[in-house]
Amino acid sequence: MRIAVLADDRKGSDQYLPEHGLSLLIEHEEAKVLLDFGQTNTFMLNAMNLGIDLDSVDVAVLSHGHYDHADGLAYIKNKKIFAHPDCFLKRYSKVNGKYDGMAISKDELRKNNELILCKESCEIQSGTYFLTGIPRHYEFEAKDFPTVLEDRTVDELFDDSGIVVKTANGVVVITGCAHSGICNTVEYAKSVCNNDTIYAVIGGFHLPQVDENLDKVITYFKGLGVQHLLTGHCTCDAACEIMAHQMPQEVNFQVLGAGKVFDI
Repeated sequence: MRIAVLADDRKGSDQYLPEHGLSLLIEHEEAKVLLDFGQTNTFMLNAMNLGIDLDSVDVAVLSHGHYDHADGLAYIKNKKIFAHPDCFLKRYSKVNGKYDGMAISKDELRKNNELILCKESCEIQSGTYFLTGIPRHYEFEAKDFPTVLEDRTVDELFDDSGIVVKTANGVVVITGCAHSGICNTVEYAKSVCNNDTIYAVIGGFHLPQVDENLDKVITYFKGLGVQHLLTGHCTCDAACEIMAHQMPQEVNFQVLGAGKVFDI
């Protein structure tokens, strides 16, 4: 499997543009899936620098309806896009009240793409699943949400989604921000794939600070038997440093960055 980082808060090298947000291209066997689109056309520029032809990618997934994952959709055409219907909710920052939802409307997106809205997980290519409707069993997760809805109630981001891929080595879980909780997401991926062997967990883990939640996530990962942990975007530098130090040596822990390519 190959993971190309087309957009991320960090840059992999000077020739690639960083941007607050995320976009990943996942290639496994014959399948190609684009997860998220950043907030501008930066993901397309970085793809060009990597020699990646995004026109060859037919399937895409939106992880949730925040601008930093969704607004690059304005540049997308001729794709089959999987998303949860709640991604179009109007949502605003709890901190400053600014609009943090996605700019493009459902009708605008459907002008140039096939939009498939799902409230339950489904197979999108052979062995590759749109992971949505994630149950929230771990009580320490999914408590800190950054946005509110139009009526000022807490936005619990039930549209939070990801991708899970069955491989010969086990299950690969790929997230946008993991607002449902990274442990909740992984546990649900096991259920969807009917396989408890987690080979890799990749994407934003929603660990914006160092706290008790981070300690519990690290404990969970240590017991998971995972071989690859690749994180970035909404996982802060301090959390990355602590995880890199505390993960067993046999775990390949790396930090994402725009322009980086990982073969796992």
